[in-house]
Amino acid sequence: MYKQYTTEFKLEVLLAYENRECTIQELCKRYQITKYSLRQWINEFEEFGIEGLERLNSWKGFKEAAEAAVKDYLSGEFSQ
Repeated sequence: MYKQYTTEFKLEVLLAYENRECTIQELCKRYQITKYSLRQWINEFEEFGIEGLERLNSWKGFKEAAEAAVKDYLSGEFSQ
């Protein structure tokens, strides 16, 4: 099931990760997150900073972008 986390929560987890307070497994258990989520947050933060973490919170923005991509494809103006 998909759970949405606040940007502040993600930053707290990333700070703990950066400070090497514990192993990744212990970190995930402490904050009740998956390793996949942690890796995704790390990648987004390294590439886009805080905005990357905020983007992940925007399911609506993702949905709108996906719908626009499908419409563009169906219009025939763009290829796969």
